[in-house]
Amino acid sequence: MKKKLISGLSVISVMLCLSGCCISHEWQDATCTAPQTCAKCGRTEGVPLGHTWADATCTIPKTCSECRETDGEPLGHGELTEANYQQGANCTVCGEDVGEPLTAAFETHGLTINAKENVTYDYVTSVSKDDPSTKTTGHLTFYNYHIVENMEYLENIDGYEWRSVHVNILFDGEYASQNPSFENYYDIEGWDDSSFLDESSGNRLYTVNYLGEDYPKCTYRSFNDRWSYFGNITTYDCDHYFRVPIGYDGAVISYLDYGNTWDDGMYIYDVADKNTLFFRLDDCEKTGNDIPVPHFVEYQDYIQARFIKSEEIYEFTTHCAETENSPKTTGTVAVTDYQTFAFDDTHEAKEGCEWKTVELQASFGDQNANNYDIFLSTLKSDYYYGSTFWYTLSEESDENGYYTFTIRWNGQEYAECKYRRTSEWNWQPDSAVWNYTCQWEFLTPAGYDGLFVGMADTIDCNNGAEYITANSLLFRLN
Repeated sequence: MKKKLISGLSVISVMLCLSGCCISHEWQDATCTAPQTCAKCGRTEGVPLGHTWADATCTIPKTCSECRETDGEPLGHGELTEANYQQGANCTVCGEDVGEPLTAAFETHGLTINAKENVTYDYVTSVSKDDPSTKTTGHLTFYNYHIVENMEYLENIDGYEWRSVHVNILFDGEYASQNPSFENYYDIEGWDDSSFLDESSGNRLYTVNYLGEDYPKCTYRSFNDRWSYFGNITTYDCDHYFRVPIGYDGAVISYLDYGNTWDDGMYIYDVADKNTLFFRLDDCEKTGNDIPVPHFVEYQDYIQARFIKSEEIYEFTTHCAETENSPKTTGTVAVTDYQTFAFDDTHEAKEGCEWKTVELQASFGDQNANNYDIFLSTLKSDYYYGSTFWYTLSEESDENGYYTFTIRWNGQEYAECKYRRTSEWNWQPDSAVWNYTCQWEFLTPAGYDGLFVGMADTIDCNNGAEYITANSLLFRLN
């Protein structure tokens, strides 16, 4: 009986093995194309899950979101927008850029942006258009490039911003000339051909295409455009302003030879030569430089004016009158009582600003001083900007005798700076000495260190740094 039972169990075991059945299955999950399957014996249960299809796009065929199997071909791009200078053609269906942006006109015509901010370049230009062969070389610098914010005399328009850069050119000698041109890095012809004079503002307007959209209210204007004379040198200064679409980096200032011929129908690529300087008003990371370039340092090399210290006595010689043949007198000059403060009983506080006051005292007692009237010339100017910003000085003073002016400092315009000057002569009969006292009061941005005051020979000075010479005495309010 036992032998028969063992024999029966063996038969059952053989039958189970022949039928492929497992005592314990290891099931694998069903997929898109296969049902649930035993990893040991291959037995299946149920049906495949089937594909979950995502629709075809412009660049990708119909695709299963589960297994990534594809079916068919991509649809291909739909209608394309036109390419512009910032981006290639754009598919109106998927929004993808297709191809490359248009080639900028400067690149097409081989024009190179060759000037950077705060670097001085030789500027070779003709003295006159009548004789282009007569050349002079200036030293040109672009500086204080920034995006302008909230300047009262610049009209702001939604979608636009103002970009500005200051240009200084120094000529060592009698002859000087300059010839700026304003261009578009991307579209030279479109910029020039769209130009027209806006009668209401007096500005010249241009049209710029930016990211496929036309901006017809781009404009250029300048401020503080002037020539100055520092002893034996001549300087030119100008603040250039461009209104362009927000983020637009295509405005260009070029400085050409004054003698170059520019006829109707010609463009910058017809006129520019190897000496032309190009500065591009491209991406700004902040609004203005922290500190402007101190161009007075360059002038110092030429005129050798003397910077003096407070509470020290200096010898000073001046003509008694404004004529060259007038007699000279020699006396002493001292700077006294220099103070910086936020406010006091007679000086009101202003947020972000501080007051600076200083006195200059002079004494003259030689024979010429006693025999002739003395006409002294005091001056005020700026270490960074020269005397250019004094052209922002208000025409009339307020009821307290203060004039207002504008200073740019740390990327901000301070349009309500103040200035007042008072002076008096005092005759001392016992010592036969003429004493002169002059007091300056300034309201400036807190921390601003560019202003200076001083005294110049009467025949040299006429209210500004353009007449500073080696004989001048200067005190910097820093």
